[in-house]
Amino acid sequence: MKKIKPVWLMIGCLLVFMSACAYRFAGSGESLPEFDRLFIELLDNRTGESGIGGLVTDDLKNEFIQTYGGTLTGSEDAAAVLSGKITGLRSWTVSRRGALTSLERRIRLEVDVSLKRKTGEIIRSARGVSATETYAVPAGDKTAEEANRQAAIASLSRQIAEAVFHRLTEDF
Repeated sequence: MKKIKPVWLMIGCLLVFMSACAYRFAGSGESLPEFDRLFIELLDNRTGESGIGGLVTDDLKNEFIQTYGGTLTGSEDAAAVLSGKITGLRSWTVSRRGALTSLERRIRLEVDVSLKRKTGEIIRSARGVSATETYAVPAGDKTAEEANRQAAIASLSRQIAEAVFHRLTEDF
């Protein structure tokens, strides 16, 4: 009887195991054909934060171009339109020095988006996409506090853009 080498036995077992549990590599789904000609509208800002709609929209565009190597187009040439709204931006204290002095605050950004064909038919949508970020509150320095808050919002915007495209392109 011929002996099977342990390496080949392990490879065989691994292949059987991977096929038995329906293992797939992440991102193995096909990209939507509508992504070939996509227009991303300025998100509707339903918060009191000035300029956040443009910030999140720009990060969505950058995420699309960098991650998918796509080309954005004007609304008239688009096969699909990505639109949405920023539904919430709220912050709260997570640690404090005393009753009235915050050390850290946490901020949460939430958006709803939908990808529609030119006919208005919804291809995919993602509601309640959110991210949180914590920032330091320097004692008595409002300028530094606001700079930290703006940096946290910029980070949230990038996180939201990544999460939106992940949700719109994930396999069901």
